[in-house]
Amino acid sequence: MTAHALEPAFDTGAIVAQRRFALGGQETHDTLLAKCQMAAKSIAADIAESLPRLWSEARPQGPGTYWPRVAQAQRTVDWTGTVRDVLRTVRAFGSIEAFAQVDTRYVYVWEATGWVEPHRYRPGTLVHRHRKHLVVAARDGFVQITGWSPSRLDRREGHKAF
Repeated sequence: MTAHALEPAFDTGAIVAQRRFALGGQETHDTLLAKCQMAAKSIAADIAESLPRLWSEARPQGPGTYWPRVAQAQRTVDWTGTVRDVLRTVRAFGSIEAFAQVDTRYVYVWEATGWVEPHRYRPGTLVHRHRKHLVVAARDGFVQITGWSPSRLDRREGHKAF
């Protein structure tokens, strides 16, 4: 997380304060967001306390990298992938939700768990439903979707909820 001086050109000002933090193997969108918010709060406190010193010590940014806006395809669960792949997609998008097709319906997914188990279902098949929990076949096992809502596509087409 970085605070930098504003310049006429986008994102070119000197770095005034910065916090680095590690990313874990099970990082989620929401844990990353929390880490960024906590780092921003810490930076803001430092700036409020020591702006003249930080400003005089500011250093050039150097070259940066920019990530493009996330495309729908990147948010979409690929049931032909492994359980691990499916859960990584769900984990990566967290509360901003992944997008999935289950049988012929479309849902937004923010929470799921899964397990590896041989089966003969076509990936993406709804195998089991209990209350609002949906168990869907992936290539090498099953994913239980526990946090989801119908997508606008599904509601627009008049499908009933699962």
